Amino acid sequence: MTAEKILNILLVEDDDVDVMNMKRAFERNRITNPLFVAADGIEALEMLRSGKVPHTRRMILLDLTTSATRSKRTTSTSRVIC
Repeated sequence: MTAEKILNILLVEDDDVDVMNMKRAFERNRITNPLFVAADGIEALEMLRSGKVPHTRRMILLDLTTSATRSKRTTSTSRVIC
């Protein structure tokens, strides 16, 4: 995969089993994109702000059931950052 085609994926998920299932699904489907994992919205925002997740070509997969308030706040703040 060339550098311009790489899509950095940030998974925001608080359930370790769901994280494991997502990683397994990526492997089974040969998805080789970099996968970054945050346990909650606050950690996700810190990762985005710090540059731990590269600024180019990124997608956020957000578990909306962790906490409705935090997820809404994370979604609106991440729009500003991205």
